[in-house]
Amino acid sequence: MEKVEARPNLPLCYLPIVIIAIPSMVLDFLLIGAFVKGSVNTFEFVVVHSMICSLLLVMAYACSKTKKDTRLPYLNVVAGYILGPLGTFGCLWVWLVEIYYRRKATSFEDWYASLFPEEEEEFKDQLIEKLENMKKSHGNTGLTPFMDIFAFGSIEQKQMAIALMAKNYHPIFASSLKHATRDRNNAVRVQAASAIAQIDNNMISQILKLEKQLKTEPDNDEVVLQIGQLYDDYAFTGLIDDTRKKEYLEKSLVAYIEYHKKNLENQGVIISIGRLYLRINQYEKARDWLKKHLYIGSEQPKIVFWYMESLYYLNDFKELREASNTFKDHEEYLEKFSPAIVDVVKLWSSQEKIYLDGLAS
Repeated sequence: MEKVEARPNLPLCYLPIVIIAIPSMVLDFLLIGAFVKGSVNTFEFVVVHSMICSLLLVMAYACSKTKKDTRLPYLNVVAGYILGPLGTFGCLWVWLVEIYYRRKATSFEDWYASLFPEEEEEFKDQLIEKLENMKKSHGNTGLTPFMDIFAFGSIEQKQMAIALMAKNYHPIFASSLKHATRDRNNAVRVQAASAIAQIDNNMISQILKLEKQLKTEPDNDEVVLQIGQLYDDYAFTGLIDDTRKKEYLEKSLVAYIEYHKKNLENQGVIISIGRLYLRINQYEKARDWLKKHLYIGSEQPKIVFWYMESLYYLNDFKELREASNTFKDHEEYLEKFSPAIVDVVKLWSSQEKIYLDGLAS
């Protein structure tokens, strides 16, 4: 990693303080010597020592007026007042050490940027190729390739994988990122934790930006919809605890309902409201809402499946069987979904009545 040049305005702004600090340290030594010999009494010692420290305070204040780093000057005042010449000497030593190490120090910006390095094309291409091969071999497993990298890859490969996931985050990466926070290597753990924090901060900043915009544009329905979608997406990132997930689902639901009041025909929002009722365990509300909007054209299959799920949680197997029987022969709808969902619909249809009655009992 490249080293950065020292920023001269920071340590060198202490130079006026040093010019005053050295004489003040000498005066404090002489004052202590005079006090030990009995040449000055306690009152005189305190007054003179306070005057010396006041001079240091004036110089520190003058340094702060120039809007430069004032941590060491004010530390010098406190240390000098309490420890006398030893405190001033300690601050001078800190100043010298800072100048020495600043010459080869890495700035905070460069250090933070190093946590998310730019992808090297060669490794990125290899990673994409590996993902494609895994998908062909094992289906759409999603997590497996990244888990392999964290299990068997080098530190550089792990860091590159974390950077890639952070920049192209999807909820299926959550397990991999959490696994990386438990890696044996400290650098990998730190980068994984930083990636999770970055994803969290990005989501929160987007939401705050939209909420601020909504305050200036209270009638902007699209902003309300975007807020609901962001809370919805954030709840399923896989990186937050159950309490926060429920909180964000409830906020998303409120936003969707507010949007629906002025946009009654938006089928996606109608389905999202029913889905969120299910996800926050309000099954009766989910059933009533979805049944009310059960036939809404092209989105009909999705809403039927969510409706069937609400019936299942309410143990209303009779109604569930009737809904399954209604849609089991609608191939034009069922073909849009995976074979597993089609099998579930056919299982709960009246053709399986005897079997389902046995389950219900």
